[in-house]
Formats: sequence, structure tokens, C-alpha cells
Amino acid sequence: MKKRVIISIVVGLFCFCGVVFGVTYFLRNFLPITVLGKRYNYKDLQSKVTEDLEENNPVFDMPELNQFVTYNVNIENLLKAGLFTRINYAISGKDNSVDYDVTFNKDGIKEYLEQYNTTATDSVSANIVKSDTYSLVPEKLGTKIDIDELLNALDSSTVSIKVNAYLLRPETTKDDLESKFNEIERFENWSCIYSNGSEVKSCADYITYNDETGEVTADSSWISRAIKDIMKSYNTVGAEHDFTTHDGKKIKVSGGTWGSQPDIKKEVAYLKEQFEKGESITNRVPEYTYSYEDFTNTYIELSIDDQHLWVYKDGEMIMETDVVTGDVTKKRDTPTGCYFISECINGKYLTGDTYRTWVNKWMRLTNTGIGLHDANWQSYFGGSRYKGNGSHGCINLPPQFASDLFDTVSRGWLVVIY
Repeated sequence: MKKRVIISIVVGLFCFCGVVFGVTYFLRNFLPITVLGKRYNYKDLQSKVTEDLEENNPVFDMPELNQFVTYNVNIENLLKAGLFTRINYAISGKDNSVDYDVTFNKDGIKEYLEQYNTTATDSVSANIVKSDTYSLVPEKLGTKIDIDELLNALDSSTVSIKVNAYLLRPETTKDDLESKFNEIERFENWSCIYSNGSEVKSCADYITYNDETGEVTADSSWISRAIKDIMKSYNTVGAEHDFTTHDGKKIKVSGGTWGSQPDIKKEVAYLKEQFEKGESITNRVPEYTYSYEDFTNTYIELSIDDQHLWVYKDGEMIMETDVVTGDVTKKRDTPTGCYFISECINGKYLTGDTYRTWVNKWMRLTNTGIGLHDANWQSYFGGSRYKGNGSHGCINLPPQFASDLFDTVSRGWLVVIY
């Protein structure tokens, strides 16, 4: 009896120990634990965490390269946790983080990418091209990978690599050429708009871009041709004018030097300077050699038919005289038109093919030698004296009148001859 009791006790203890061992084994290996947001049991913790990291946290966004990555997961602190700690993890659902790093088979990666690059496309640099106009063509990114740069970026702390960040980039980008293209556009789009609405406009034909040196040159020689007709539209010299004569008749007078004459040389120089700076112009009024537009009420009136001259100052006639004009019988008529006195000289020689004559008072009207001056050789003035005894085209004046007129007028005075 006593022996049976002992045996029963031993068997009971053995069974109890077996149960305790089994429960403990179960609790230690199959209690759930949360790691990086996923539930595992301790038995599979080492292998499953590594496997899930490889699957859910690939280093490369090019899947083929992840075969060359090895994950080194450190979960020793979790595996060494005691039973009660494990029970606490299971009940609380606490999410445990783990430390891990990666190692790379760089030779494998290099070999794979070298093969990949054989069929990948090259990047194309941005460039500036010319057709009818200049245009900036953006760069085009290819698919070839800069293998050395990517490999140099890999170390044990690398957890994510975007392969596109290591593509072989174009040598020249749109941003690199932006300033040059803006310079070209300033020249190509350059224009000068005149006050009368006429426009001088550049184009690509006048611009040269050297894509090797990056030099931009602008040829301004076209400007002198381009403004030729425009300057004619501003030239009012010799234009027809309405005029009221001394006796109230309304007539039209054309010809002469009165008006505005653009200074084409200065205008071309100015436009070239602005073009070469790339600075466009609006509402431009050209440079003038001289400009006389509006008739004033201070002027000289001369009637060839009447052989008479009147001088007006501020609308009031202050002087008048008979004159001798160009000899019509010898086809040396005094030209009609509206003029301005361009020169006043107190004594000079008048010269021609057959004469050299001194005058005391000279008031020039034209660059061809027509002017007002004293003529002491004329025996009388007015009447038909000019027919046979007229001048070479000048207006001959009585000496004293010429002296008084010289003291009255100045450069710029209007002279109307009809």
C-alpha cells in the first residue's frame, strides 16, 4: 500500500512537471508578439521578421536588385525576454521595433546594371536650335544608370534607394541654357516702334549662336536698310504748305528746305547701339538734321512775278523792297518753295564757273548756293530787270536793305518764295 502511494505520487509529480513544462514551452514559443506592426510568435520570430522585412521593406525600387541585398536583423533583446515579459507583450499588444541593417552584393549589382545599361537609352542634352526662330529644346532623361554613383551610395545604413535618382544625367540642362536663350530672344524679338506706327523688327536671321562656345552675336548691319523707307515718311522737306500772301490770296507752295530732315546716320547709330544692347524701343521720334514744321508769323515773303519782298515780324510787316531774282532768260530761275535761313555771314565771295563776286551780307537758303544778298552792281531793282539781267538764282537786294535785313533776321527764319 505504501509502495503504491509512492508510485502514485511520483507519477503525479511527473505528470505535473510535464504539464508545467508543456505550458511553459507553449508560452515561451507561441505567445503572440507585435513587431513593426505585424503579429508573430516567438518560435518563428527570427525567420519571419527577416522574411517580412525583405518582402515589405525592399531597399531598391527596382525589384530585380533586391536579390543582392542581405538583411541583418537584431532581435536578441526580444528573444531573451523572460516569460512574464513575453506575457506582458502578448496582453498589451505593444509594437516592438527592431534594429536591422543591410549588406549588399556590390559585384552582383554592378554586373546586373552593366547588362541593364546595354539596352537602356542615353540621356540627351538640352540645346538651342534655329529654324525660322530660335527655340530652346529641353533635355531628355534617358534610362541608363550611373553605376559607380549608385554603388558609392550603398552602406549598412542604407534602407531605401530610388534608382531613378542615379540615372546618368544630361551634360547640359534647360536651366544651363536659359540665360543664353534669353539673350538670343532679346536680340531676336528686338524692335523699334516709331511714333507714326512704323516698326523695325529683328529676326533670327540676324542672330548667330555658337553651341560650342556659347557665344551669341548680333549683326546690326540690317538696320540701315530697314529704316530707309521709314525715314522717308518722316522727311517733310519740300512738302506742300498752305500760305496766305500779302494781299490775302490763299496759295499752295511746295519745294524748298523747310520741314524736317531725319539724320539717318545718327539714327542708324542709335538703333544699332540699342539693338546690340537688346533693348527695344517704343514711340521713337528719329534724330533730325534739322526740323522746321509749323509756320510762324515771323517770315519773309517773296513774289517772283512781283519781283518784291516783304518782311513780317510777329505778324506785322516791318520791311519791303523790290528785288532781282534769277535770270529766266538763261534758265537760272530762283527756285520756289519754303526755305529757312541756314547761314548768315557778314561778307563773303560768291563763286561759280564764270564769276567770283564779293557780297557784304550773305543769308543762305540752299546748299547749292541760293541765298539773299546785297547786289551793288544792279542799276535798279524790280520790274522786268530779272529777265536778261537777273542773278544766277540768288535774290539780289538793294545794299542798304540787305544790311538792314541782315541785322533783323537770324538762322531759322522762314522764307516763302512763289
